[in-house]
Amino acid sequence: MLTKNSNQILVFLLTLLPSLSLAAPMGVIFVEGDKPSRVAYAAEFLNIYDHSSSLTALMNAQTDADFKKLQKEQKQMEMRVIAIYENKTAPESIDMTLEFQCHKEAYRIIQAHAMLRNATEKRTRQDWKPYTSGNSALPIVAAKVACEQDMVSNAAKEVAASKNGQDFSAFDKLGIIYIGDLDRLQVVDTVWKTILADGTRPAYKGKTLTAQESKAWNDKLDKKLAEAKKQASDYEALASTELGKMKEEQEFKKEIAANNKKHTDLFGRESKQYKQLKWLVGKTEKDIVRKAGAPTNVIEAGDARFLTYYNEYFIPGVGYYLDNNGNEIYGGTTVTCELKIELRQSRAKVDFRAVDYQIDATNGGCRDLSWFNRDAR
Repeated sequence: MLTKNSNQILVFLLTLLPSLSLAAPMGVIFVEGDKPSRVAYAAEFLNIYDHSSSLTALMNAQTDADFKKLQKEQKQMEMRVIAIYENKTAPESIDMTLEFQCHKEAYRIIQAHAMLRNATEKRTRQDWKPYTSGNSALPIVAAKVACEQDMVSNAAKEVAASKNGQDFSAFDKLGIIYIGDLDRLQVVDTVWKTILADGTRPAYKGKTLTAQESKAWNDKLDKKLAEAKKQASDYEALASTELGKMKEEQEFKKEIAANNKKHTDLFGRESKQYKQLKWLVGKTEKDIVRKAGAPTNVIEAGDARFLTYYNEYFIPGVGYYLDNNGNEIYGGTTVTCELKIELRQSRAKVDFRAVDYQIDATNGGCRDLSWFNRDAR
């Protein structure tokens, strides 16, 4: 999302900064717009304040009940962000304190201090709004930094462990350009020397635009804001899709667990067949073929696939009898075992996986299933 090559900027910064400072490190996290109306956002990306009532890893849920419980857990984070504006009609900078309700995807501006180019200032605030309510993608980008602090902290550890603390590539991978432990005015100056270096810095004084200049600027701004809003909407749709996949996967695992349970008796005891097929349910078709060999038959029906494995052998009897032609006919028993495996897909994963199986045997032919498992042969 940054408009300049971050590696080039870091080379420049290395001539200015001795090493990574963990006091109040600032980093550029996002740049939006085109010349001459770009906006760069620098954040105090490691000094994040946690206002959560409790901290929970939402992705660790194993069942619906767990998921719903964890989803209700609060995760509320606070981060300082400074916006630096290139356009001469905008403020020179706005120093904001943002708070994020990570689980609700909402944010508010606790306080904002704008320095205008006519040497005046303005203070404002904003109540809770969805990330996508405005025309900027900043809330989404900033929330990722604030709400996923483990990822940012791990990157900071990599930087600190590097030679002389000078390798900032771990931050670079996260889209963060580290600019140092700076105060507000230093942040503004540094951004103009790096990110906005190819632009023209407006004079720190008021200027009245002509009607034509105002219209041209507003038209261009409206276009860029519409593009930013569409980008934010795309992010929201992607997040919604991923959440749907996660729920679908949980339902899929729930169904598999229920199918496993029905292969035990009323007291939960496992049959001999179940013990031998315990490895099967939840495995992909590729895993099954690797372990059991090619199936005898494959059938597709709707959204499911059925693999059939068949085994037959003869157990000789004792003694014989003569048929009408005087031939000796030896007794014995033919034993058969047919194992039919049902495989389906969940939305979250493309591979077909075994969700259930059915056994059909004659003369006890499925008591020993070692023929189905190469590892047991």
